[in-house]
Amino acid sequence: MMQGTLSPLVTLLQCPVLSVVQSAAFALSNLAKDEEAQKQIVSAGVIPVIAALLEFSANRLDLISEISWVLTYLSVSGHYTEDLLSHGILSKIKSVIIEITRVDSTCIKVLTPLLRCLGNIVCKIPSGEEIYKDETLLQAIKVLFQSSHLHLQKESLWVVSNIAVFDSACDILVTLEMVPLIISKLSSIFDIRKELWKYSVIWISSSLCIMQHCCTWRTILL
Repeated sequence: MMQGTLSPLVTLLQCPVLSVVQSAAFALSNLAKDEEAQKQIVSAGVIPVIAALLEFSANRLDLISEISWVLTYLSVSGHYTEDLLSHGILSKIKSVIIEITRVDSTCIKVLTPLLRCLGNIVCKIPSGEEIYKDETLLQAIKVLFQSSHLHLQKESLWVVSNIAVFDSACDILVTLEMVPLIISKLSSIFDIRKELWKYSVIWISSSLCIMQHCCTWRTILL
C-alpha cells in the first residue's frame, strides 16, 4: 500500500461535504484492518483529524461508525495508544457512548466499534481510573449490557472485563450492581457464555469483594 494512496483519503476527511467525508472514512475503515496500512494512515495524521470529527450528532451516525472502526483497528495492537490518548480519543469515545445510549441504546452500528475500541484502549493503559471512576459511563455500559441485542451485551462485557482487572474498580462494579447481571448471563447463548468464561469469571471467582454472590454463583455452576 503506497503512502500516496492513503494521504489523500485522510485529507478528504477534512472536506466540508459530509458525503465525501463519509466515503473517505469508509475506505479508511477497510484499509485500517492491515497493519502496514495502519502505520501509513497514522503517519498521514489521521488521529487528530478523527479526534476533531468524533462528536455526537444524530445526522452523522454513519460517519461516526466508520471513523470508530478506524480507531478500533488502530487500538488493537497498542502501538498507537499513546497517540490516541494524547489527542483525547478516550474522552471523546466516552462522551459519544454516553450520548448515543441516551438517545438510542440499540444503535448497534455505532456502539459496536465504540465499545470495542474502548475495551481495547482500557486494556492497554496502566491506570483505568478515567474509566471506572466515570459513573455516567459505567451506567451507560450497564444499560447496554442489559440490551436485548446480544451483540451489544457481548461488546459491553468486553469493556467490563477489561475494567475489572484494576483492583480499585471491583468495589465500584459491585456498587453499581454489575456482578448479578454478569452472573445472570451464564444461562445466555454460547457466545455470551464464552465471553463470560474467557474474561469475567476469572475476576469474579478471585475477587473477595463479591463473596456476597458466591451462593448464587455456586448454584448456577452446579
